[in-house]
Parts: sequence; C-alpha cells; structure tokens
Amino acid sequence: MSTTEEVHYTHREMEVIKLLLLSKNRKTIGGILIMATGTVDNHIKHLFLKTNCHSIEELLVFFFSHGFAVNRERTEVTFYGVSI
Repeated sequence: MSTTEEVHYTHREMEVIKLLLLSKNRKTIGGILIMATGTVDNHIKHLFLKTNCHSIEELLVFFFSHGFAVNRERTEVTFYGVSI
C-alpha cells in the first residue's frame, strides 16, 4: 500500500487496536468486545494488511509511531493527546 494513500479503519478495528495498545490479549479482547477470538484475529489480519505489518509487535510500533500513546497506568489511549 502506498504511503500517500489514506487508510480508513473501521470502528471495530480501532477498538481492537486500542485494546492491543492497552496490552490486552486476543481472548481478553474478544471478551470485552463480545466477539469470538477468530473475529478478533480477522480484525488483526485486516490491520496487518492496511499497515503492511506482519506481527502484533510491529503493529503496535506502527501505531505508537503514528501518534498513539498509552498513559502510565495503561488505562487510556490517546491520539496526539486526544483520548480515544
């Protein structure tokens, strides 16, 4: 995917990335979002495709390097200082 292309993330993809940034595992994410672990995996695969990442660790680095941050208590995610 070209770096000049604007990428759109679904609401569910953003919920999954937020929980990944808060150090939640796939099973926990499924429980919080009331979805099967396989569905969580599908959202993660879509995030991999949209970001050209190949692992969850790489995905986290991608989002942290693009303005996302987690507070010290790991209870809140912000995007350029705005709580999401």
